[in-house]
Amino acid sequence: MQKKTKREAPLEIGNTARADRAQDQAESDSSGSLDQVRDILLGPIAQHLEQKLNQLEQRIEQSMQEFSEKTSARIDALEKRLDEGIESARDRHSKAAEQLEQLSSTLNGRLDTEVKQLRGELVDRASLASAFSEVAMRLSGADLAIDPSAADSEIDAALANLEGS
Repeated sequence: MQKKTKREAPLEIGNTARADRAQDQAESDSSGSLDQVRDILLGPIAQHLEQKLNQLEQRIEQSMQEFSEKTSARIDALEKRLDEGIESARDRHSKAAEQLEQLSSTLNGRLDTEVKQLRGELVDRASLASAFSEVAMRLSGADLAIDPSAADSEIDAALANLEGS
């Protein structure tokens, strides 16, 4: 065993640093060589995989474009059908409203006619009742004089009460 002096220590450190640099350069050279070997062996496979990946990306983009176009066309068709359905419903509603209006006015006309007819019948009944009363009194032998103007005013009052109700 030899004893090392202080002078030898710096030489040893310098030698170690040089050895490390040389080893790094050798590793980088071997790494570069390793990359070259890898490119030679795997280069065609990597190129093939990249080509396949590009083709796949193109197909995906094309499929997405087709899907987007089909979806837009379907949405447009649905909107068109919806608009047509709404327009059809509006037309049917309008026709139904017109029919209801016609039916209402027809029924109102009939109702007015019936009311007038009933009022006419009521007046006839009142006159008939008055006439029967008069006949009944004469038949019973009572000689009561009925004033026709008073009977007419009583009938008019009765009709007015009926119209008010």
